[in-house]
Amino acid sequence: MQSAYSAARYQRMRDNVDNRPYWQYSAVGDERTRPAHLALNGKIYRYDDPFWATFYPPNGFNCRCSVIALGERDLQRRGMDKPDDSSEFLIEVERPADKAGNREKTIGFKLPDGTVRVADKGFDYNVGRLNYKPNLDLYPEKLAHQFAKVEMRGSEFAHDFNLLAKQVTEIKQSSSHEGKKLTAEQMLHVRDGLSKNLKFAAGVLSAENKGLMKASTGTVWLSDDTLIKQFNSRDGQNFGVDEYADLPDLIHMPEHLLQAKDYQDRYTFIRQGKMLVVKLLPKEIFVLSFRRIKDKELKKLLEKENALR
Repeated sequence: MQSAYSAARYQRMRDNVDNRPYWQYSAVGDERTRPAHLALNGKIYRYDDPFWATFYPPNGFNCRCSVIALGERDLQRRGMDKPDDSSEFLIEVERPADKAGNREKTIGFKLPDGTVRVADKGFDYNVGRLNYKPNLDLYPEKLAHQFAKVEMRGSEFAHDFNLLAKQVTEIKQSSSHEGKKLTAEQMLHVRDGLSKNLKFAAGVLSAENKGLMKASTGTVWLSDDTLIKQFNSRDGQNFGVDEYADLPDLIHMPEHLLQAKDYQDRYTFIRQGKMLVVKLLPKEIFVLSFRRIKDKELKKLLEKENALR
């Protein structure tokens, strides 16, 4: 019930970020309040700050903390020109070993005095993000496109991207894998352990391309599971989080849009030397891969697949 309420509130707050984009952590502050939660009281960050990926309440059993949504005037009344940035305070830490000797990693918040606060085990993620999917089809096309650009350039996506990249790299460099590319069987285990079923709005189709693809929806989703697979296959290619800022324009304004002849539900978007492959489902569109493409490969694709534009 506690998590369900939090997820519903997160949905409402995300739907209102145009008016109230700043969020303030609020602890009750009585004798029952945990010190770790009280230490976060009053912290103000943008809705897409990576702080909320870990510390959006509840942060433990029977946690009574909440989040207050603020607008520009609210910020000014508090004597602030802009919200704080949590990135320098978020660090990766290990919890104490459990009975089996396992030491679980989590994200902690480092206070000015050097102490680190963490959420209780099992509460160190924002349950609301697992279910939040803005319906960009309800917005005007230009506004929906801008939303996707903010999503792909936001600190929240960058935080999740970099954390997953680090985790996959550590697994590949472990003694059991010796830095080698993981096999399909090994990847099933890794994906099961790392994926939190997060989805990011990578872009929105133009009305023209939506019609060409005969799609019922225009929003293209990028999952953390796809990112994990890409980290394994793209090792050493210097393809970082900044490249993903190009996804919204690639999806909305491709130079080439191709439909696979062998798989009618696969579409390829190409723009400025980058290629995106998506899968069209009855009610959703998901990213399968995103990478660079050379002119020679592009020429072969144009000859092989059905060109829609």
